[in-house]
Amino acid sequence: MTRESAEAFENYIRGRVDDPELLQKLLPDYPPGCKRGLRSDDWYPTLLEPHVNVVDTPIDTITENGIRTTDGQLHLADIIIYGIGFTPTKFLTPMQIKGAEGQDLNDTWREGAEAYLGVSVSGFPNFFMMYGPNTNLFGSIIYMLENQARYITKCLKTLERSQARAMYVKEATQKRFNEDIIDQFSKTVMVHEKCRSYFQTESGRITTNWPGLMLAYRWRTRRVRKADYEFM
Repeated sequence: MTRESAEAFENYIRGRVDDPELLQKLLPDYPPGCKRGLRSDDWYPTLLEPHVNVVDTPIDTITENGIRTTDGQLHLADIIIYGIGFTPTKFLTPMQIKGAEGQDLNDTWREGAEAYLGVSVSGFPNFFMMYGPNTNLFGSIIYMLENQARYITKCLKTLERSQARAMYVKEATQKRFNEDIIDQFSKTVMVHEKCRSYFQTESGRITTNWPGLMLAYRWRTRRVRKADYEFM
């Protein structure tokens, strides 16, 4: 299905752009699904307007008159819109959260954020979060948040029944969960050799998205397994 989607998308672009030089700039070298897709009926027609130029040469400097690219050409500009995106892989920063042994969560996540079900982190008692690592998806985030809220509530009820003061997910449980996440992503276009997106850390690890169906997440969070947690 991905190959068919890629071919359909490429044919769509070729059917609207007959300038070979412009076509070379517009055809992606990565498969559909690698990056977040944006839908617009106006995008390609706009790029074909006579007063629009598509420049893909890297920027060298910003001058008082415009933008100079690495080929030495100065592109005059009255307004520059600097669309750099955002950093979704830097979860909870700049918040400072300390664990049971005084460890800083930012240090724990320096190689990439990970959690169990995107909700709890080993070594951080009574710490629960929503919209955590690997819980974003190409669907309704509201649905995911509802499941997380339900699961966290069940965690609190489990803690109350256990008569303990605190609980946190076991390291082995969290490790198995994230190994499964990595394995599932290894079969997707999101780790394609040409794919580079804001879903990934600098090392290429995907720490933002959920790799499966929303229903699968619902199933995983339907109940709290006491065996997954340490109680204090």
